[in-house]
Amino acid sequence: MKKILLTTMIAGALAASAFAQGTVGFTASSRIWFTTNGVDLVKMPTGANPIPGMTGINVAMYLAANGTASPFTATTAGLLSGAWTESDNVLHGVVAAGTYVSTFTFSGLAGGGAYECLLVGWTGTATDWNTAYQAGGQAYAWAGSTLGGGSTAWSQGTGAPNGSPPTPPTAVVTGAGGFNNLVFSTVPEPSTLVLAGLGAAALAIFRRRK
Repeated sequence: MKKILLTTMIAGALAASAFAQGTVGFTASSRIWFTTNGVDLVKMPTGANPIPGMTGINVAMYLAANGTASPFTATTAGLLSGAWTESDNVLHGVVAAGTYVSTFTFSGLAGGGAYECLLVGWTGTATDWNTAYQAGGQAYAWAGSTLGGGSTAWSQGTGAPNGSPPTPPTAVVTGAGGFNNLVFSTVPEPSTLVLAGLGAAALAIFRRRK
């Protein structure tokens, strides 16, 4: 009897994991840009290294339980806690100038649900946001930044391709309350500029005293 019960529980767990897959459709026509001066925006061109002086581009989506606080503001980025799950796939390059057409898949999250959503981008070879952000020296982008507009996080539904019946990927939320534009910037964050300015001022004072 115990063996039968255990077998049933394992079968149930396997069945549940098979259905645990959420999908989000991401069609971003003319919404991927970059800037090297913090002012002028250039539509992201196609190619392996589209930003001068940078290597490659990466775009990923992160989901967490609805209501999870975003670590980003309009002017500053941050590290993501373990509450956030990265999409199985990280997108690279654009299919046409400024354009992505793809689907983000989350094999560890149930489809047909609603989650808090972040959309981020970085250059370089790192496979996730935290690694790239800690490495520094690259271009970064996040939805809701001053350059891109929109929201830093929003409630996002997911499709259930393995559901019964299956449902297609849910379109990414767009507009003021969702994704607007993703702008890669090679300009240091305001906080970094402030620290640099303070360091320069302190150095000037030290030299004067000498």
